[in-house]
Amino acid sequence: MKTFARGVRLVFVMEYSVRSALRRILLLASGLSIAALAQDQTAPAEREAHWRQDLQFFAAGLGASGHSVDFHSGISTRGQIDFAKLYPKGRFDAAIEALEADIPRVSDAEMVLGLMRLVASANVAHNSVVMPLSMGFFARLPLTFHWFPDGLAVIGASPEYSAALGTRVLRIGSMTPEQLLPAIAPYIAHENEVWLREQAVGFLRPQAVLQHFGLLDQDGRVALSLEKPGEPPFTLSVTPGDPRVTRIPMAEGLHTPVPLFRSQPGNFLHDSSIGPGGRTVSRASVLRLRARAPSRLHAGFHARIASPEQCPLRFQYPWQHSLGKGRADRTRDEG
Repeated sequence: MKTFARGVRLVFVMEYSVRSALRRILLLASGLSIAALAQDQTAPAEREAHWRQDLQFFAAGLGASGHSVDFHSGISTRGQIDFAKLYPKGRFDAAIEALEADIPRVSDAEMVLGLMRLVASANVAHNSVVMPLSMGFFARLPLTFHWFPDGLAVIGASPEYSAALGTRVLRIGSMTPEQLLPAIAPYIAHENEVWLREQAVGFLRPQAVLQHFGLLDQDGRVALSLEKPGEPPFTLSVTPGDPRVTRIPMAEGLHTPVPLFRSQPGNFLHDSSIGPGGRTVSRASVLRLRARAPSRLHAGFHARIASPEQCPLRFQYPWQHSLGKGRADRTRDEG
């Protein structure tokens, strides 16, 4: 992980040799208020100089060739392995030049987003720019989103916005989730659609991101168009704020029964299973059902299996389970 003078952290899978003269690493010491980080008092000339130095150091470090030897980490590349393949020189150099030209004209938040887009262009999920706690990224929507197969939903909210719990998101500002996802995709390091959606729900919350995509009203609020099952859509105006605010989980806010797969928090490998009517079924009973059950019983986060008509059992374990081999295959159940 690399931290620049502007407080931006860059995470790569390769190792970087740490330079003792690294410019002004930003520390969150106990005596420093996080909120104070949002106020940048740097003079324009100094700000531009810092950004230029960081961009030069970023380009040189990422594109460095050769290897380094460390007693603890072993042998590692100095820069990104296969750099020329992942970041073609012509495109990479042009992107750096464009960022340097933008320094006097755009905000720090836009510079960070520009770096995020450049790093994510390699389509390597482990190469990413971590959002700073300043530059407009501190204030965030007090909501937790989750992307289900049939759409985006709110699964957590601060007490002030508890009306959003359990709702389907129809619009964020002027855009639908389906319109917003491809718009934010270039800024998120991902290798497949699943990881893109997983990361997108957090990427959507910071104020700087909402402003970049034109989702904020003139008063700095976001108009969310939401819908509950069987009810007409409604609009909720939400203000980005302190991300440390408590968010109520959907299950707690809506007082829904605890599903089996969450019955033992932190214990993801227990063999609990239930049959019709919630009766506990022993492992031996499950094995005896193999003759008329599918060869694989699917146990997903939605507590459903592949063929409930043949074997009406639900398992806690959130991966496919091969009963005959007694092992779990890491294949996600989408059901």
